[in-house]
Amino acid sequence: MHFALHQDFFLLGETRDTYPMDPAELVAGQLGLAPDSIKDILRFILNLNVQYMPDEKVIVAGGVNADDVRREILASLVSSPPVPETSPTKGAITPTPPRWASIPAATPMPTKRVERVSLSPPDQDREYRVRRIVVDAGHGGNDSGARSASGKYLEKELTLDVARRVAELLAEEPGFVVMLTRKKDVYLTLKERTDYANSNNADLFVSIHANANSNRRATGTETYVYSSRASDKVASIAAHRENDNVNLLDFIQDDLLHSGFRSRSFLLAEKVDQRIRDRLGQKIRRIEQAPFYVLARVRMPSILIETAFLSNKGEEQKLRDPEWRSKMSRAIADGILAYRDQVEDTMDRRRAQK
Repeated sequence: MHFALHQDFFLLGETRDTYPMDPAELVAGQLGLAPDSIKDILRFILNLNVQYMPDEKVIVAGGVNADDVRREILASLVSSPPVPETSPTKGAITPTPPRWASIPAATPMPTKRVERVSLSPPDQDREYRVRRIVVDAGHGGNDSGARSASGKYLEKELTLDVARRVAELLAEEPGFVVMLTRKKDVYLTLKERTDYANSNNADLFVSIHANANSNRRATGTETYVYSSRASDKVASIAAHRENDNVNLLDFIQDDLLHSGFRSRSFLLAEKVDQRIRDRLGQKIRRIEQAPFYVLARVRMPSILIETAFLSNKGEEQKLRDPEWRSKMSRAIADGILAYRDQVEDTMDRRRAQK
């Protein structure tokens, strides 16, 4: 189904099973707009609550002001005391046991926790320092993720190895507290991963993944930041593949609260991408935006890195090479450090000017 802009009217027409993913595209010679695109346009122009009713095939505008809805949702969120933190393991990291073994890992949350909510843009109003970093190894346990082109390598294996390496490198940095969502092949829900980052008051959240595509020729590295709307069809498919059993109300609340972290998430993605391109010669497939649940729910700047395409035979060989994974991990860690240096230097200069 789509709406076609013809003369001065939106006309309804039956075309296919899915909506156009782009805000607008030509359909049968006319400008077709997805219902969500029309909702956004009318909401902006009229400043009214706008709903699409698929059963009646109509768009309804009016009733409640969109800003009022936003304020009501935010006001309904109840603050709760922060979860007590545990002291990080101190002392030198030795090769045996592995260095990542002393890095804290997530454990399932026994009770539901309502996150502390600030109505002020967090990017602008809080004293921000990069000290506490959560590295998330995507998938795990019965969730194997993508399977390689040869069928012999699983995404969950790659993500755990790279996450451990990144955490080890960052743990060497003085003043850093580095946490892993998982340290072994176990299953964690997306909510458990994000609750872990939030309850430990992390300053950054970095999720490690490997890509897959039905086009086996697809190559390169993709880095994602959160957006309620995917930047293209590929980004939408990627988000759909990673999100499992998510709650719609959670997404609405998270979308409202995550906007303050947007600019810093983009900066982090740029720093990491630059080093992956320069150090590994990887094709960088631009910074993508998609509604990844693990990016939406964390109360901090966050990125998701699709390191390379397991579905491509050449890139599978890269991912299975320990030396290549080591270089990828170093590039990610150095990108995080470069991000830390820039944001803290900017804040220090602003404070000195006051």
